[in-house]
Amino acid sequence: MAKLLFNLERTQPTATVKRHGGGIYGEIVFKRIVERNLPVEAVYDSSKWFNPELEKLCRDKGITLHDLASGKPMQHFVDKTGAQVFYTPLQLPELARLSGCRIVSTIHGLRDLELPADKFAFRYKTNLRGTVKQLLFTLFPKKWKRRKWNGVQQYFENDAVRYVTVSEQSKSSIQLFFPRQRKNDINVFYSPCTANVEPAPAIRDDKYFLLVSGNRWEKNNLRAIIALDRLYSDGIIADTKTVVTGVRDSSVFRYKLRNPDKFEFPGYVDDDQLAALYRDAFCFIYPTLNEGFGYPPLEAMRFGVPVLASPVTSVAEICGDGALYFNPYDIEEMQMRIIRVLNPEYHKELSALGEKRFDIVKARQESDLDLLIDYIYNS
Repeated sequence: MAKLLFNLERTQPTATVKRHGGGIYGEIVFKRIVERNLPVEAVYDSSKWFNPELEKLCRDKGITLHDLASGKPMQHFVDKTGAQVFYTPLQLPELARLSGCRIVSTIHGLRDLELPADKFAFRYKTNLRGTVKQLLFTLFPKKWKRRKWNGVQQYFENDAVRYVTVSEQSKSSIQLFFPRQRKNDINVFYSPCTANVEPAPAIRDDKYFLLVSGNRWEKNNLRAIIALDRLYSDGIIADTKTVVTGVRDSSVFRYKLRNPDKFEFPGYVDDDQLAALYRDAFCFIYPTLNEGFGYPPLEAMRFGVPVLASPVTSVAEICGDGALYFNPYDIEEMQMRIIRVLNPEYHKELSALGEKRFDIVKARQESDLDLLIDYIYNS
């Protein structure tokens, strides 16, 4: 069996978020490798938050961790460990220069190339640098995307790298933007199931709509918030509140809520608390503008919570007939879907469709996880 060096640094916080989909994906893959008793060492960065669960797992299983905080390049650790395979759950610039072993990387999506400019992005408060970047993206989309294209293209210049991706949507995107990759065998393995966290005990008993990742403009929550706020003003959903995770309060948006008492912004919550919020929600709304896979709707479907979602990129592929879709740029259409799910009979029907879809996707996720690991070690 080949010796693997696993890049756990990609599971650690980014510049904007502590926990992210690609990082959780990497954690699950790593845990399954350890569970299968396969030979593995890992690199991480001790200067960043590191999931205590992973740290304990490595300590208990005697897995060697190599610290990137030393400032040494990734190539140093590849050479030091004598790794025959290097795997990273997210791309990194060093891929273009790594050598001496087989390299496998997961591409979750090409958001920077797929995502169109959106005027609503400016309604999310950000720092000066972020505002300038968004302005350049909006004013010069072709030049911006060409720059991003050049950044991704460098990864494909290293013939030692084998790429996998998480949905047929992402595979098609790679082949569209990088035509040379149409000749290469890019395997699709669904992202592993994250819906295994034991939810915390019930923390509330009222009805509420749930939205997540509230601070990220590409998740498009502000349009959904406006749709809900208008419905509150019209007295249509007076008995149902709205919970938006990922932000501390509504000041993150350049929008004044008409009904602030109907909205709660708990900020970032622990995994078990988030699972409890999914479980106890009346309805989950996911107006995202771009996804490589799309974990959140599945998290809601796990508990039979009806899902209203945008059908863009991978969402319709993953959610199938288990969700009710809307145009993510049309606030009035969002309102129509919200009104429809208020019907008790349809609420029950959509709940059952979601649970059924979750079971189908979970079965493939569990199968694909081991297939992915086999590919990493034997590609």
